[in-house]
Amino acid sequence: MRATPLDRQWGELISLCAKEEEFKRGNRHPKLVKFLGEQIDKMAQELGFRDEQIAHREFRAEKRGEHIVRLLID
Repeated sequence: MRATPLDRQWGELISLCAKEEEFKRGNRHPKLVKFLGEQIDKMAQELGFRDEQIAHREFRAEKRGEHIVRLLID
């Protein structure tokens, strides 16, 4: 099955979060960490996540089979 736009956005958001965490944990590339953080914030806002979820990087989604069917924003 083909990935939906939501599947792609979710995958990108989670990938950015993983990279941000990796660089933060290693205390490396502070400019890149800042850039990744800005990208995550922007993408998460576009997806409708609340400010608190974005600040804490608490992103969750419901999956059915291979696809994301909804984001858990509440």
